[in-house]
Amino acid sequence: MKKTGLILLVLSIFLVSEAVATQNFTFQSTLVSITGDSARDGYFGKPDWYQWLYKVKIVPGGSKHNGLSHFTLELEDCFEGALLNAIVATAGANGNPPNSGNLSSLTGNEPRTYIISGGNDGSTGTWGIKWDLDSPPYEFETVWDIDYFWFSAPTNESVNNNAAAKHGHNTTIALVQTPDCPTCTQPVIPEPATAFLFVPSAVLALLRRRFSS
Repeated sequence: MKKTGLILLVLSIFLVSEAVATQNFTFQSTLVSITGDSARDGYFGKPDWYQWLYKVKIVPGGSKHNGLSHFTLELEDCFEGALLNAIVATAGANGNPPNSGNLSSLTGNEPRTYIISGGNDGSTGTWGIKWDLDSPPYEFETVWDIDYFWFSAPTNESVNNNAAAKHGHNTTIALVQTPDCPTCTQPVIPEPATAFLFVPSAVLALLRRRFSS
C-alpha cells in the first residue's frame, strides 16, 4: 500500500512539473506611473520632463511557449530625430542605468540587461523605443517573470499606443498609454475681418481723408 502511494506521489509530481513546463502564457504590459523628472527639466529645450515607468509580466493564458526577446513601445510621430535620441538616452530597464537615480533598486525577478534603441522595429512593425534582451542565461520565459522598463519624455499627457512583446517568431500586441505630443503654444494670427482692429487710428484717419477727397 505504501509503495502504491509513493508511486502515485511521484507520478503526480511528474505530471505537475510537465504541466508547468508546457504551460501556455502571454505577456501583460502595463503603465505603472508617470512622475516628474526634475533632473531633466530644460533638457533638449523642453521645460518639464516626466519619467514613464512600465512593467511587463508573463501570465498564464494565451498560446505562447517562447520567452520575450525584446519589448517595444510605440511613440507618436512627433518624437523623432534628435528628440527621439534624447528620449532614448534617458531609458533604462530592470534597475540598470541610465536613469534619474530613483530606479536603481527597481528590478525584475532576474538580473537581466537590455540593449536600448529608438526608431522602427522591423520585426514587429512598431516604431518607438525598443529594449533587446541581452542577458543569457537569465531568460524571460516563465510564468510570473517580470521586468521594469522606463524612459523620460517632455510631457505627462498620454495617448493609447501599441506595446509589442516579441517572442520567437510571434508578437503579442497590447494597448498601453504612451506619451502624447507636447502641447505647443502657437501665435494667434487675426482673421482679415478683425485685422483692422490693430491698425493705428492715425492711419485710419489718413485713409478717411483720401476717400473723402
